[in-house]
Amino acid sequence: GVPIGFNFNFYCNIYSTLYVSSNGFLSFNPGVSNGCCSGQLCPSAGGNPNNYVAVHWNDLYPPGNGTIRYQTIGLAPNRVFVLTYSTIPFCCGPGPPNVSSQIMLYETSNNIEVHNGVVGNQGSPQTQGIMNASGSLGTPVAGRNSVAWTANNDAYRWSMSGGMSPPAAIFGPTSVCVGSPNVYSVTAAVGATSYNWTLPGGWVGASATNTITGTPGASGTISVSITYTCGTTPVQTLSVTVNPLPVVSITGGTAVVCGGGTVSLTGNGASTYTWNPGALTGANVIVSPTITTTYTVIGTSAAGCTASATKQVTVTAAPVLSIAGPTQICIGQTAPFTANGANTYSWSTGALTQNISVSPTINTTYTVYGTSTLTGCTSTLTISLTVNPLPVISITGPSTLCAGQTLNLTGNGGNTYTWGPGGQTTSTIAVTPTANITYSVVGTNTTTGCSSSAAQSITVNAVPSVTMTGPNAMCLNQTITLNGYGANSYSWSTGSTFSNIVVSPLVNTSYTLTGYSALLCPGIPVIKNVTVNPNPTVSVAPGNTLMCRGEILLITASGVNTYSWSNGALTPTISVNPTITTSYTVVGTNTTTGCQDTKTITISVSPCTGLAGNSTIDSQISVYPNPNNGEFTVELNNGLTKTIEVHDLMGRSILNKVSEDDKTYINISDLSDGIYYVKIQSNNAFKVVKIVIQ
Repeated sequence: GVPIGFNFNFYCNIYSTLYVSSNGFLSFNPGVSNGCCSGQLCPSAGGNPNNYVAVHWNDLYPPGNGTIRYQTIGLAPNRVFVLTYSTIPFCCGPGPPNVSSQIMLYETSNNIEVHNGVVGNQGSPQTQGIMNASGSLGTPVAGRNSVAWTANNDAYRWSMSGGMSPPAAIFGPTSVCVGSPNVYSVTAAVGATSYNWTLPGGWVGASATNTITGTPGASGTISVSITYTCGTTPVQTLSVTVNPLPVVSITGGTAVVCGGGTVSLTGNGASTYTWNPGALTGANVIVSPTITTTYTVIGTSAAGCTASATKQVTVTAAPVLSIAGPTQICIGQTAPFTANGANTYSWSTGALTQNISVSPTINTTYTVYGTSTLTGCTSTLTISLTVNPLPVISITGPSTLCAGQTLNLTGNGGNTYTWGPGGQTTSTIAVTPTANITYSVVGTNTTTGCSSSAAQSITVNAVPSVTMTGPNAMCLNQTITLNGYGANSYSWSTGSTFSNIVVSPLVNTSYTLTGYSALLCPGIPVIKNVTVNPNPTVSVAPGNTLMCRGEILLITASGVNTYSWSNGALTPTISVNPTITTSYTVVGTNTTTGCQDTKTITISVSPCTGLAGNSTIDSQISVYPNPNNGEFTVELNNGLTKTIEVHDLMGRSILNKVSEDDKTYINISDLSDGIYYVKIQSNNAFKVVKIVIQ
């Protein structure tokens, strides 16, 4: 135990001895521990250590460095116990960090102070504060309650109740308004069990805490003392002046107003004023209620006291106006307006009637003033009229066409269209007029509903009446001429632009002729279908064109209906006996189509050199078959010797054979196809027979 040197009141207990801990605190409890390790929370019920004053409770290490000293200085009744920690390091070394501080206990006032020179920290919690023996009460320094902290050159004081000092001061207003509750308080005292309040006469209020709410009556003194378990302090007082409330009233204005009208109200009896509804300020306000309304003014005196007054303003309903009429028109139109809801009317146009008609050229707003003759109240209502421009309508498309043609006309400038004549409603129409005509279109802007029109005159030009002449049929390889008539210019399907064309088609062909007027209007095309008939094929027999002079040859044509020979004959077969090489031409005609074919046969006449003329055995000799393939039989039934010779057209001997037989077989199939002569001679008689090998 360490002697204090005087009696010290700590939490209503008197101590003359205390106990010093190396870990930065002192305690009035002889059984207290040194306080292991870091500082704990303050207060802490049942804590050990307890009943302490801590300057920097942490785990310190006096063996490492520094000193711990205590002393009592001064004279009674103002002595001071001082406990000093000088350069004490934290556990467990010589430091730094270190702590240097003091705890001071004051006689009589029982105040406690801690003075912090330099307080370091090594990262662990430490505590600065005081706590009673049970741990139920304690007052730590803010920010220094079981947390890591440091300090330099600061100090804190705790004022205890041991000296029964009165409360330091009463907090609260000293000038109040009668009847207005106010709050008064003193600083809460550690260890206090109750607070004893006394209010001036006429006040209402009571409390046993450090705070009281009092409703003032008359001016006077408020007093309070604090009771601890060890006694009651002297009282602390506060003089309070109680001010009267202002006498507030409202004057001015009328109690009845038309809806939308204004009323001027004046507040009286105070220094400043606040009005509701509206949160207006000032003694004079102008209000415009729409329904019957009670207005309240709160007046405040120079002393800050308030009182209120009210006034009801009755609102007579103004007529409810309406305007019937359009909100938009097209320029040039007239808009009718009808006002309703009142008895008399006055328009911004100057009209005094219920109905008006207007034709503005620009957007315009119209106002009507309607008055109820019963109440005299007037209302106003406006209507805005939009003036829309007319659409600019035009027609695009040709103004001329040829009769029978179709042209397209397109309306522009609107959203919808109606055409005349015809009534079509598309933007583009296709027309085929037969005579000059004017088409019109009405175009509408569907957004505004405005319409305007446009027209276009159409000139219809006549077309030529075209004809075509020429044969409808022809023979193959023939040339025909087709002629066009009735137009100023022509266009053939062949590409020709002349009035006629010369053609030689090889197959059946259609020819189209289009004629144009001087204005280039096309007539109805004319078509001619030309049939191309095949030419007949004329055949001429025999095929051989060589004979011996003096022979008679039959030539036969076939394949057509009629024949015409170059020798004047008109029969299919003619008989000729030329003495020199001669050509014979036949023209054959198909009488159905009129088409012809021409064939020419040239008969070569040979003197047949080395072959004598016919003899008396002519009728007895037969050579067969003829024509043949080079194998044939020569028959002469006279029982005599026969000499048989075969010659070609040039008279050259091909074969020579002697036979006793009446029938002799000859084989010259190895020779080329053609005409050969066979000479049969017997008993000085002979015959020459022409054969054909094929």
